[in-house]
Amino acid sequence: MKRFITALTALILMLSCAAARGETAAWSLETNTEYRTDLYSRTVRTPSAVWYIARADEELYGLDAMRDGLLALLDDMEADFKDARDILHLTGVPPVTILTDLAGHAEISKIASAYYTPRSGFIKVFHNWDKVRAALLHEYVHYLTFSCTQPAIRPGFWAEGVAEYVSRILCRNRMSRAVDMALPEEEILFYRGKGIADPEDGHIDAEKLYYAVAELCRAGYMTGAEYFAVCNQVIRRTEKIQQSPKPDQLSFWEAASITACLTETYGWDFVRAHWDCDPEKTEDLIGISFSEVYARWSEWNTARCLELGIVIE
Repeated sequence: MKRFITALTALILMLSCAAARGETAAWSLETNTEYRTDLYSRTVRTPSAVWYIARADEELYGLDAMRDGLLALLDDMEADFKDARDILHLTGVPPVTILTDLAGHAEISKIASAYYTPRSGFIKVFHNWDKVRAALLHEYVHYLTFSCTQPAIRPGFWAEGVAEYVSRILCRNRMSRAVDMALPEEEILFYRGKGIADPEDGHIDAEKLYYAVAELCRAGYMTGAEYFAVCNQVIRRTEKIQQSPKPDQLSFWEAASITACLTETYGWDFVRAHWDCDPEKTEDLIGISFSEVYARWSEWNTARCLELGIVIE
């Protein structure tokens, strides 16, 4: 009996220490012995993902900070990833590989918080854990739509529009919601003042925010400004683009809302069946040009903003 009590006490102490570090019985760090051990020191496995912590990140921030930041988001990640799979009607999806580069060694970290491409086959995340939370579900939707569906999605308008629509409008996105999309504090206060927040918990309502900013783009508030377009380049919103944008010249906000409009109009199965088509050739799909699609969406988005009580001033 004494030996049992001693063992039980040791177990309780071990679990208490793990809980204090953010670990659970389900998620714990292991030494990486399989994948690029020269670059990645630790690994965490969940049903949806295999994470690898970069040695450079561990050296820069310390193992405790890396472990605590990662383990704290995994429950939300699993719930969010499941939501995305359910929306896309996917089962049996292999776990995605996720690599950390919070130290920002990759060149793309200068313009992105995370990325996924079919060629790489992994998601890589940058900057800090708040940025990771804000970007991760979008990249996971890329993994699902590029690598786990047929037909695979077309890069640009379709890929970014669907990723934003699913991760920001259809999903609750617990990871991003918990950090208010990693927006600057002054922006969070501004949007709350405009009613773009959940009245129950005060967090930014991503769906309302996307329709609102898309409306600002549509109304010309972005004309002359530089922005990150769905072609994954920073471009300037010229008057020509403002009057008749091409699909890959759209902002992420517009692409998400247009995808919502197309889904509401033609159905999710239609969008999914045609997301590998050239978006500039919508006449072949629905009998109208993309310029007409954009014009009809403009009316739809304005009405949606009014319906949600969003006032654009």
